[in-house]
Amino acid sequence: MQSYRQRRKRIELVKIMTIITAILLAVVLLDMKIRPSVETMAAYQARLFAIRSINDAVAEELASKNITYDSLIKLSTTAGGTVTAIETDMLSLNRLKVGITDAVVHKLNALETANLKIPLGTLFGGQIFSGRGPSINFRILNAGYVQSDIMNQFDSAGINQTRHQIMLKITIHITALLPGYSANTEVTTNVTLAETIIVGVVPDAFTKVTGDEGSTISKLNDYRADKAAE
Repeated sequence: MQSYRQRRKRIELVKIMTIITAILLAVVLLDMKIRPSVETMAAYQARLFAIRSINDAVAEELASKNITYDSLIKLSTTAGGTVTAIETDMLSLNRLKVGITDAVVHKLNALETANLKIPLGTLFGGQIFSGRGPSINFRILNAGYVQSDIMNQFDSAGINQTRHQIMLKITIHITALLPGYSANTEVTTNVTLAETIIVGVVPDAFTKVTGDEGSTISKLNDYRADKAAE
């Protein structure tokens, strides 16, 4: 009788262990199934959060300080108006850089948490059920840091015309933290602080060289712009 009871207890213990193992396996498989969707959605939400913070901070900072190209750059010219040198007011430019960076950090800290709603069908994947079913709420905690660098960009804007842009490259390394999940992402954007068109001397005539495989000197002599005036 005692042997029967012991055998029955062992059977019940095996059943319990089997049920626990099955539950743990189901949890692991469920986590493997939904983890990619959760992390992708969390990273996407974090990128939107970072971009919004950058745009708002830059707009507010530039508007409050009334930044113009002339307030950051001084052009040296000849008596005829030809630009001979470009001098940057590094003190003002660095102050602006620090101000914008601090404003972005403040925006990140002010909105460090957000709600993420993911439909149940999206979690389990598949196009048929994507976006369907009740939504599951996740609370996202965003943590990150900001880097900024000043860049000067020169582009051709026409004949002897150059567009000069003062750019601020802002990079945010952000981590979206959810219960049991985390997603790292990086957002980089270039913001134009000021720009202008620098106009040079426009030549009185232009020469377009075409023809056969003759020497370049011969072609220039044949097609030079002032030949018609001789």
